Amino acid sequence: MSLPQISGGRERVLLVAGIVLILAGLVANEFVLARIVSSEGELHAGPVRHAIRFVEMLAIATGCLMIALRRREIATNLLLAVVSCLVFGLIGGELVLRSAIFFGVDQVRDPRLYAGWCDDTDQWKLRYRWLETSRDSLGKSGFVFDQQFGWVADDVPASGGHAVLLYGDSFAYGVAPTSPEMKISGQLESLLSGPPVINFAVSGYGFDQIFLRFRETHQAYDRPVILLGLMTLNLDRSILTVRDAPKPFFILDQGQLRLEGVPLPSDVAAWHQEHPPEIKSYLGAWLRRRLQLGMGPGAETEIPYRQAEKKRLNSKILEAAVREAADHDLPLVVVLFYPHWELQIEGWRERYLKSELERLGVPYLDTKTLLLSAMEGRSLEDFYYPAPNNHPNEAGNRLIAEALAKMLPTTNG
Repeated sequence: MSLPQISGGRERVLLVAGIVLILAGLVANEFVLARIVSSEGELHAGPVRHAIRFVEMLAIATGCLMIALRRREIATNLLLAVVSCLVFGLIGGELVLRSAIFFGVDQVRDPRLYAGWCDDTDQWKLRYRWLETSRDSLGKSGFVFDQQFGWVADDVPASGGHAVLLYGDSFAYGVAPTSPEMKISGQLESLLSGPPVINFAVSGYGFDQIFLRFRETHQAYDRPVILLGLMTLNLDRSILTVRDAPKPFFILDQGQLRLEGVPLPSDVAAWHQEHPPEIKSYLGAWLRRRLQLGMGPGAETEIPYRQAEKKRLNSKILEAAVREAADHDLPLVVVLFYPHWELQIEGWRERYLKSELERLGVPYLDTKTLLLSAMEGRSLEDFYYPAPNNHPNEAGNRLIAEALAKMLPTTNG
């Protein structure tokens, strides 16, 4: 069967335009778009999926109509309408969005509209630009900027002798209004009645920084016991190059860890000026973020965004931490922490971490099991501070410290 004879350049243009629209509708479907956003995921039922299907069917129907009516003037008008909508819609939408951002409209100056809040570097660059409170939040909480690690507590721990060293993020460090003696480190030291418990944890750390601080500080002590506190979202932070301030980070070079970003610049403001967000189109970033959110099975943090990369990198970091402890004959225990909402679901991070720890034979304390058991007949607020804090309170810290005190004598031989 041969194609009908086409006379005139206008008909050729209309035929080609119709075919392009049909192909665009067939190719730019929910499955292809999901793979563009993340190779591991698929769109779940919801408004985003319905919108994609509508646009897909509209493109195919418009293309068919354009081919069928190509010899009539209406087809030309239809093509002009489609081109106008695409060009002026995209350009106009971008201009409106950028203008609203420039004039400080709060509704569009939310970094989470354009980038993931836990694993996208652009989100933290936008936070620094748009949210005054994020620029020095840790500095106002008693932390100082260190060119080797990033943020660190300004009270430098004493060195020397036998000790228990606790590493991690804010879940291990403890948050206000918890007093120092009621943090995990303070309560554990009281329960052990022996070696001091030195708190090397820092709010906001990723697993990369946790490991780096462990590697660079433990040798100041005499065969210390190592407690690596890992909150599940620490895995995402490992792929970031900045979190408010620039941070050290590891990349995989032929399967091996290579430290990048150090020494860190002392002038954080100048660094941000020289490293602006990589977003080329805010409208495009917004649309891409909507696609990402459409892939989340009920929780934003379960979106399969760069999951394979996170697993590869963090597996190497965990292996390096275990090897560092073994090379120096250091007892090692991992403490698994969870944000409050993850006490109610079993996310991919929990499954991955437990699988890796069991593969490497690393003893660990699962605070989720501990807290859920203690919560029978009680509420979450008995062990976690209410929003927006959402961290273990003094009672939650007590449970964790008591469980660790029971584990450490066996681990320490």
